[in-house]
Parts: sequence; C-alpha cells; structure tokens
Amino acid sequence: VSVLYWERMAASPAQQEELPAQERQNYRKLCKCYDEHEYKKGIAIADSILVKAPTCADVIAMKGLCTYQNGSTEDAIAIIKEALKTNFMASSLWHALGVIHKGERDDHQAFACFKRANQFDGNRNTHSVTRDAAAMAIAVRDWGYYCELRQKLLGLKSSVRYNWVTYAIAQQMLGNAKVALGIMDTMGMVMEWGDTPIEVSEVHLYRAQLAIEAGQPKDAIAILTKEKTLDRCAKQQLLAQAYTLSAAKSAKAQAEAAYLELFNMGLDQRDVLFNLA
Repeated sequence: VSVLYWERMAASPAQQEELPAQERQNYRKLCKCYDEHEYKKGIAIADSILVKAPTCADVIAMKGLCTYQNGSTEDAIAIIKEALKTNFMASSLWHALGVIHKGERDDHQAFACFKRANQFDGNRNTHSVTRDAAAMAIAVRDWGYYCELRQKLLGLKSSVRYNWVTYAIAQQMLGNAKVALGIMDTMGMVMEWGDTPIEVSEVHLYRAQLAIEAGQPKDAIAILTKEKTLDRCAKQQLLAQAYTLSAAKSAKAQAEAAYLELFNMGLDQRDVLFNLA
C-alpha cells in the first residue's frame, strides 16, 4: 500500500506542490515505517507532516492505515472519514478506507470504497487502485464491473499476458465466450502463448473450452488436434465434448471413441458413463 501512495505522490504535481521538499522526504520515511511495521513511528511522522500540510490526502491516508495496523480500527476509519468531508474526491483516502474494510472482511464496504477510489483516480490510472477494485469485484460477484476493470488494466499494461487472460475470463463470466476466444486469439498474435510448455498447454486447453462454449466445436477440435497439450485427460474431455456438439458425419463415432478413451483412463464421471451408455 505504501508503494502505491508513493507512486501517486510522484505522479501528482498538485500533491508535490502541497508538500515542501523536507516533508516529501518525511513522507518517504512514513511509507518506510508502514512497510517495516513501525506503525507508532509512522503515525508520529504523519502528524509532523500534517502540521505543515494539514489537508494532504496521501499523508492522511497513510496515517489512517498506520492507525489501523496499530490496532485502532474505529480511530482509523474516523481519521479518513473526517478528511473525506473536505476532500471527497481524494482517491487515496477511498483506497485506504477500502483496505481497512477489506481487513475487517467487509467485502461490500471495501468494494464500494475501491470503486470510489477507481472513479476518482482520474488520468493517473494507478494500477494498484484498479487491481484492488477488480479483486473486490470478484468477491461481490460484480462481473460487469470486473470486466470493465480488466479491460482498463489490459489497456494500461498490454504487454502482460495475465491481463489478456483475465480479461478473457471476465468476458467468459458474462457469457461472452466468443468474445473471450477472440481476446485469447489476439493475445497469441502479439505475444507468445506462454513462457513454459505447461503455460502454453493450459492456454490452448482454455481456448478449446471457450470455442466449445461459443458453439464452435470445429474450432475446438482444430485447436486440440493441432496444438501440443500436456494434460491428456483434459484434452480428451474437451475433444469428447466438441465431437458431441459437432455436426460432422463422423462426429458421433469420434465422440464415443473419446469417451471410451476417458473410461479406459479411469475417468468414470457421470457424463462419461452417460455418453457411453
């Protein structure tokens, strides 16, 4: 969290102007105290900074977090809420309040705060704010907002494979399997499928799963027969599903063969036995 606020301070000219040079140095010390769990010392440093800059949202946010980690939850919330009365659009205050509610396992309150933090983050596009909001969107099952945030994170760091995959998953959770498959295929055009054979295998299995969900069994079969996958059982399961959905003349026999192979592999799940009956 402290790294987040230091990044915000460095990226925000307004905040840099608000704090004199000496206080910016003290702010670094405050962040270090938080990282090293020296919360009482951090509170003291925050108070010394606030004497000269009483409305600095980032400092108040860090003071609230240090107070919370020092065991005073009610005081921490009160500190931040009081600051929000005069600086309602301070993203760092909302984010700190969300961190506290998350620590208290109040997912809905944490989500509401992270959502505000992301809303007021403006053009700074702080990665940590958006990432935390996305994580809480999963906790409260707000898949629409989760998808929106994953798209934003992909835009911020399109070179990160994880952002492509999670955006595809977000679209899948909304029932947009065809869109999700398109995202994964686009990822394969701009970067390698994975860094290891296992990663590459899992990506292709996921692509095949999406193709099946999108009603494109032919594409799923093409992926599974063309690309190298390491999980033989998962591959056979997906092939069996794809052949079952396929309209090709030989599909029924191929589906039966795939299910029989699964049975011979020791997989006796209900759907396998049902399709062999």
